Amino acid sequence: MIRYLRVGRARGGDVTDGGTWRNWAGNVTVRPARWERPVSAEGIAQAVVAAGAEGRCIRAVGSGHSFTPIAAAPGVALDLSG
Repeated sequence: MIRYLRVGRARGGDVTDGGTWRNWAGNVTVRPARWERPVSAEGIAQAVVAAGAEGRCIRAVGSGHSFTPIAAAPGVALDLSG
């Protein structure tokens, strides 16, 4: 399960565009400029191309178990859970 925060909601709330991501320990948070939720390999490729065209970094977020900010995506967060 990917843990996200919805602004003003408790930990583990629904994912929303512009929502804040937090790792499980709560020591890393980020509010990406945009969330992408592709459902195919083509959708992933389109998200990567779009982020590059905007000059933004893109990172895939997983379950949030990292102690480091490796998944903190200030540009585009790629949610592959769906």
